[in-house]
Order: sequence, then structure tokens, then C-alpha cells
Amino acid sequence: MSWDSYQTVKNWMAKTSSSSTTSRDSSPKVAVLCFVEQWSPIAMHMAQMFEKLRKGGELTFCQIFILDCELHDDACLDYDVTVTPSVVF
Repeated sequence: MSWDSYQTVKNWMAKTSSSSTTSRDSSPKVAVLCFVEQWSPIAMHMAQMFEKLRKGGELTFCQIFILDCELHDDACLDYDVTVTPSVVF
């Protein structure tokens, strides 16, 4: 399992929002944030499914981020995440 930092998400968002919407750039424009807590089997199952999708390379239209809520409570506050697992687009 590969965990992302909230700083990585913020950097990606800043880079994506600064790129032109008329650009023919094929990089992903949609972020998928999967919020999980490692003690929850249900949340970890969801994280594993998103990890599989991310590594499969088939979802080229989006960038998937997997965040541990206990390490990134600031991200949970910013996105109003109060329960896990949660997915924000």
C-alpha cells in the first residue's frame, strides 16, 4: 500500500488548477481522494481497491490519492470528512 501525503495532494491541485483548461495536455484533471483509517478493515479494503486501480493504469482521467486520516487530520477538516472510509472527487 502506498500512502500519499496531504502536501502531495495540495501540490497536485495547485499544478492542475494553474494549467490551462484549453490545453491538450493528457494529464489527469480529476482528483479522487480516498480517506481511510488503518484500524478499520472496511476502510483498508477500500484503500486496497483504490491502490489496485491506481497501479492498473486504466484510469487515465483521474489521479487517485490515498490518505491516512490519523496522519492528515488537516485534510479531513478541509474536506469535511467525518467518517471513514470516505471518497471525495
